Amino acid sequence: MNKIINILLSILLIFAVSGCSKDENGNLPDDMKDAALAYLQLEATSDELVDLNNVDDFNLDYTVNTLFEPAFQKLTLVVVYNSDYANQYVLVDNITAVPVTGTITMANLVNAIPALNTSADVAEGDNFHFFVNATLEDGTFLPQFMALGSDPTKATQLVSPNLALALNEIKGVAQFDLKIPVPCAFNLSDYIGTLNCIEDWGGGETYEYTVDVAEDAEYTGDKIGIVITGIFDGAGISVTKMEINPKNLKLVMDEEQMVIEDI
Repeated sequence: MNKIINILLSILLIFAVSGCSKDENGNLPDDMKDAALAYLQLEATSDELVDLNNVDDFNLDYTVNTLFEPAFQKLTLVVVYNSDYANQYVLVDNITAVPVTGTITMANLVNAIPALNTSADVAEGDNFHFFVNATLEDGTFLPQFMALGSDPTKATQLVSPNLALALNEIKGVAQFDLKIPVPCAFNLSDYIGTLNCIEDWGGGETYEYTVDVAEDAEYTGDKIGIVITGIFDGAGISVTKMEINPKNLKLVMDEEQMVIEDI
């Protein structure tokens, strides 16, 4: 009889403790769809880097949206300057409906970041990291990145890498966070004129030749046009036309822009 009573008391104690226990996750969402997973989409009109030759012309054209359609109190677009994740500066607050589009200018960044007195303080090697934090309906704050320990440049991302990769498959050109670098200033004069080139075929053999690079006077696009003329592989004279996109420094050439003539 004593054993039966002890068993019953044990069962009652388990129920009592279970009824008083707290959710280990606290107020955190129990499902991804409750987490307001917000992402950024860079529009085609946006700059992908900061051009030191035209710092004040920088524009980040973006769209903010969520992977699912959760109920949230608000979303906040923030920026981290030079990987200091302990300081996340608000650019756009109180986003209560998505999708929403907008533009962040260099003036907006200077106004938000205390370390920048003017745009002249932006230097080679700097970087700007943009992402969206969420506040749920119950007031729970869900940052995309959290600083770890005493080093403000060490941070953890709350979105798993697998989910970040899947986002691109689901939504195309979208990402949970966006980094804009400040590379060295691009000066076309450093790349035009007579240049000595070395072609490496991967087998230890190289072929040296010279080419003349000039700005394409007939190019009318919004990018920079260049013409490369020279002898390639000793087989002929090649005239190649390319374009350089100052928004991302990508070099693009169509096959139709290359002409090879026999000597």
